[in-house]
Amino acid sequence: MVDIVIPAFNAHNTINRCLASIASQTIISDINVIIVNDCSDKDYSESIHTFENLMNVKEIKLEKNSGPGTARRIGMQNCNSEYIMFIDADDTFGSAYSVSELLNAIINTDADCINSTFYEELETGEHYKHDNDMVWVFGKIYKRSFLDGYHIEFNDTRANEDNGFNTLVCLLSDNVKTLEGPVTYNWHWNSNSITRNNDYAFNGMEGFINNQIWAYEQAKKYPTVFKKRYNIIQERFVKVFIQLYVYYLEFAVNNKNLSKYLYWCKKYYDSVFCYFESEITAEYFNECYISVISNNDNIMKTVVPVITIYQFISALKDYDVDGYAEDNEYSEINI
Repeated sequence: MVDIVIPAFNAHNTINRCLASIASQTIISDINVIIVNDCSDKDYSESIHTFENLMNVKEIKLEKNSGPGTARRIGMQNCNSEYIMFIDADDTFGSAYSVSELLNAIINTDADCINSTFYEELETGEHYKHDNDMVWVFGKIYKRSFLDGYHIEFNDTRANEDNGFNTLVCLLSDNVKTLEGPVTYNWHWNSNSITRNNDYAFNGMEGFINNQIWAYEQAKKYPTVFKKRYNIIQERFVKVFIQLYVYYLEFAVNNKNLSKYLYWCKKYYDSVFCYFESEITAEYFNECYISVISNNDNIMKTVVPVITIYQFISALKDYDVDGYAEDNEYSEINI
């Protein structure tokens, strides 16, 4: 059996489309659906009534709005099938075979997680193809015994909680595999969603950084695995730090609040990167740097580096956390 968890907040205009894409699955008799009502204005009883004769579906109601991460965690705690998937209430599966293709892949390979291709619908109506994307939970299936064995759940952050969850999966597992070929998930455009609103590319960075710190702290709770996979873990978090530098260059061009961003980066430096910094050689760091820069060609073509990566490190070392204020300007930062 497969559990499919749907976090839903005032999603009444889109959830029937989502449920229809589940009801059309070729293995619908092997699927349990859990709608987690994240304190919406009304319940989803009408939608459940529409589909309850076609599939196993139930609703769990939260007393206060807590965000998709908490909703997914509550959903996980209220189901127990051998495998679990997640879909947002405004999205759909790619085809009637999506769940069966993912399920067959994880059974045949005995993987802890199967990752697959998904499409992201842009505001223009164009579609961006995500391959080998372990940021979002879209288009993935997880082995429940692996998640439970390492107590992997979503935390309470409201941005980039997918990233924290999947980062921890990749840190603790050497058995994450990719299903090549089919597009299993459609991430539809929704102007009202968290990730499409309120300058998410910038404001979501706090959630991204907090989730990276969280994943690092959680992974350390399993010292045997942490030691065994240390080189992979080290590379991951060194490259995340360099990625933060790339975002700094991008935000500098776009006149974002760099003081606020440096404050978030300082947290990452003190909580994670500083523990690897003394161990890595200049050659190793340069290799990671080249790799990250190459993967961010689209950003690097649009920016003029205002500081070097080493000046960025120096700025974080000297950054006065106690003197930080929300309205600080870039000019107040001593690079």
